[in-house]
Order: sequence, then structure tokens, then C-alpha cells
Amino acid sequence: MSVVLGLSIRTLRDAAWTGPAGDGLYAVLVYVLVAILIPSRSKALIAAAAVTVCLMIELFQLTGLPASLGESWPPLRLILGTTFGAADVLAYACGAAVAYAVDRTTGTVVDCSRYHGPLTIQSLVRRSDPAVSPVSDRRTNLTDRR
Repeated sequence: MSVVLGLSIRTLRDAAWTGPAGDGLYAVLVYVLVAILIPSRSKALIAAAAVTVCLMIELFQLTGLPASLGESWPPLRLILGTTFGAADVLAYACGAAVAYAVDRTTGTVVDCSRYHGPLTIQSLVRRSDPAVSPVSDRRTNLTDRR
């Protein structure tokens, strides 16, 4: 959803609010990605990590390398940006704060109660195998008791 909104906003380049709104949505996307990578951590840590990632990418723009990479492959411009802007950092912080507030209120992004350990290939196989899933284990335990 964040990606669709962010790309849609890019079509309205003339409006002054599109830059900060796009940066805020970028931070929301980074928040979601960080939440997927470290679901067992607190929501505040996930928000701080999202802002840190955004800040690192923004500071990376000072090197000029993202702009030259974006010239060689244009989709990288959407990921890395091209020029540093101090106002972007504020937009990232606001976007991560909104993601944190929504996540804390609704619990839809990070649900630690459903966390089943670190994400590995083996854990993905176990989770996708109905014979090994926690639900089937509970059923087996119930039938064993009879």
C-alpha cells in the first residue's frame, strides 16, 4: 500500500506536499520491512531502526554515488534518491512515527504473539508444512489425550 501511494504521489510532482509525503511513505515502507526482519523487537526499536536506515540512505546521497547509480539504472533513483535534503530527515521521522502509532494502536504490522523464532529457510519450511504447524500439533495433542 505504501509503495502504491508513494508511486502515485510521484505523478503529482507540481504540488509542494508531494516530496515530504513521498518521503514519509518511504519511511513507512522501511518500517514495515524492518518489522518483517525483526518481529520480536519492540515497536519503538523498529521505528528507531527505520529512521536510522532512512537517515543512512539520505546521508549516502551526500557522496553523489546514488545519483550516478540512478543514471545507470533509473529504478535505483526511487530506492536511493539522488540529492541530500535536510527536510527529508524530518519527513522520514514523521513517517516512521505514523507507522509506529498505527502499529501500536492496531498491532497490524508487528504481532509478537505470532512470532515463532528467527526467520530461516528451515523455519519457513516448517511453517508451510501442515503436518508440523502449531495448529496440527495442538490437534495431535488433543487426540493423544483421548
